[in-house]
Amino acid sequence: MIMAIIDRYRFREYVPGDLDAVAELQRFLLGENIAANRAYLRWKYHDNPLDSTPRAIVATHENAVVGFRGYVPSFWRSGDTGETVRLLALADTCVHRDHQRRGLFTRMTVTSLEAYVATAYHAIINLTTSARPARGYLKLGWCAFGQHGNRVRFSARGVLPRAISRFLGSSSGSQPGSSLARDGWELDREPCPEVMARLVASQGLRAGYLSLARDSTFYAWRFRNPRERYRFAWATADGGPEAFLVLRDEIPGRRGNIIDYAETRPGRLGFLVARLLAGRHYDSLSVWDVAPRSADGALWGGLGFLSLQRIRKLLRPFQKPVPLLIRPLALEPRNEDWIVAGHDLRGIDVWDLREICSDAT
Repeated sequence: MIMAIIDRYRFREYVPGDLDAVAELQRFLLGENIAANRAYLRWKYHDNPLDSTPRAIVATHENAVVGFRGYVPSFWRSGDTGETVRLLALADTCVHRDHQRRGLFTRMTVTSLEAYVATAYHAIINLTTSARPARGYLKLGWCAFGQHGNRVRFSARGVLPRAISRFLGSSSGSQPGSSLARDGWELDREPCPEVMARLVASQGLRAGYLSLARDSTFYAWRFRNPRERYRFAWATADGGPEAFLVLRDEIPGRRGNIIDYAETRPGRLGFLVARLLAGRHYDSLSVWDVAPRSADGALWGGLGFLSLQRIRKLLRPFQKPVPLLIRPLALEPRNEDWIVAGHDLRGIDVWDLREICSDAT
């Protein structure tokens, strides 16, 4: 269904028959391998178990697809009420080079608000923007509820990591888990969705937070992303798995990003971190640090992960931080639209955020 016609451009909801045209268009964003683009888009938008309808907007010109704006369903659970909060996560956006600077980005965004305002989704979240387009989102009613940050821990090898640690006034971190050396651990390439979901469920919901819903169906889909390489570290004991870390290989064998984690016994995540770095599997590990005052901020700080914010402020003092953005799915949001399941979406302290919450990992 065509939702708008402006200056010979037509804006409508994406349909499965658009897949090949969008895969071709995405050469400007994803790369020249059309078959790989098609596989990625099919996995992300068609195979997503949270919604049987791919959520995206396309712009056409003379019947050719020249713009695409994708959204990924994202379900969250309230730690206070147990209610499921349905969000759409802003994802891949691409405009053909011959049609840029003609307002297609803004018009596709407005069209998406009009298309999804009457659905079961509560809001649109954006965890992957950059500083420049963020200004446009703010003009369209988005709220910056936090900013991106990372913590990093280096292996004990090399002079530079030790120098950085001294500069930041932090030790290289304790070596938690030394008393647990008899316990086992494994590093695999394939996930175990049922076991991961069981460990997450055993932790219970976090009171006061909105946390990403992560069941076995979600995990089975999530790690089939054809554009990424993952590793799964497990801490085990006689009773079976007690913790896991999911790592995205940013630079294989050198730098890994921790995108998800859970533990059922304190110290087991630290045990895994120590094994990964001591065993020369990675030179450094990085983890999101978007809510430093949260329990997870204290967890990773206690494990020797150093905040990179101080370094960035010294090296690039005039660079603006990259914001996290949210907007209720209402054409003209009122104050009550920002309150969902008793949580004010504009506050960083209500979000249990980790990299797996982002569509870009």
